[in-house]
Amino acid sequence: MKKLTLSLAILAMAGMASAALLVPNGDFETAITDFGTDANWRTDGGEWGAGGYTPSYHATGGNGGGYAQIESWGDNWSIFVNPVTAGLDGGGIPLAALGVTAGNTETFTFDMKNFAGTNPGGLKVEAWRADNTLAGYLPDWRPALATTEWVTQTVDWTVPADATKLIFVPVWGANSTVGFDNIGVVPEPATFGLLGLAGAAVFVLRRFRG
Repeated sequence: MKKLTLSLAILAMAGMASAALLVPNGDFETAITDFGTDANWRTDGGEWGAGGYTPSYHATGGNGGGYAQIESWGDNWSIFVNPVTAGLDGGGIPLAALGVTAGNTETFTFDMKNFAGTNPGGLKVEAWRADNTLAGYLPDWRPALATTEWVTQTVDWTVPADATKLIFVPVWGANSTVGFDNIGVVPEPATFGLLGLAGAAVFVLRRFRG
């Protein structure tokens, strides 16, 4: 019985270890009333509104709660950006906040759904140095096929060795309406999960020996 309990505890911790570390409001559970000023997200692109694209926030209907959406048509491009003050403005998410190590190959993750159209959206990640110069970027990564259900997408990318912060950029799908949710990084087991597993094992063993 003790062995079974210990095994279940370790498996539970393993599931927790594999969960993504999300960017601020990466699950869109905080409402966005203005994509330019609040809730960690801004938008940029071609002609907003009748001419090319419309960003929107939805409190329900995501892959667990809220989500953000880009409706795009014609030749216009459109993106979300996190954080609001990014790049040359000095903003960026510190690598340590996401369990990311400069020079390592990291797994970036996001949930995506094509509500209309056949062109998938995707994700771009930018790495910036401490002096607010661009160190490198993951080009627009788009899954091969559009899907009309929420699907978790992942892509591996080697973060530049001189990077200190990251910017996340969900990108449009041409002539499509694309939803995004749960944007972040999957922690490396060696730096996150194994420590948690070891702690869980020690805790359970001590409890059952006591």
